[in-house]
Amino acid sequence: MKSKVLIVDDEPDFLELVADVLEAYGMVTLPCKNAEEALIAWVENSDEVALVITDANMPGLNGFQFANEIHAADASVPLLVVSGMSEKEFSRQYNPQFPYLFFAKPLDFDKLVEIVKAQVTASAA
Repeated sequence: MKSKVLIVDDEPDFLELVADVLEAYGMVTLPCKNAEEALIAWVENSDEVALVITDANMPGLNGFQFANEIHAADASVPLLVVSGMSEKEFSRQYNPQFPYLFFAKPLDFDKLVEIVKAQVTASAA
C-alpha cells in the first residue's frame, strides 16, 4: 500500500519541519537532504511512496530534474514542487512537461497537510 511521503530539501531545518508536521498528522515520511539521496530512497521504497515533495532549487540534481526522474519511473506518483518563486515564475522558468502540484514558500502548513492527506488517501485507494 502506498502511504509514505518522500520529502527532498537541501535546507535541513525546513526538511525536518515539514517531516515533523506531516508525522504529527500520522503520516510516514522519508526525508532526504538532496536529490541523489532521494533517488536511493525512491528505489528502495517506490512501491510505498504515495507522494513526492521536492524543493525546486537544490545544488547538484535540482528539484525539477529529480521530479523528471521520478515521473519517468512512475508517472502515477503525484509530485509537489516547493519553491520560493511564484508559480507563474516557476512555470516560465522550468516549463514542466508533466503535471505537478506547486506550493510556494513560505508554506501554509494547514494547506500542505490538506493536500498531502488528499494525495495519500487517493494513492491508498
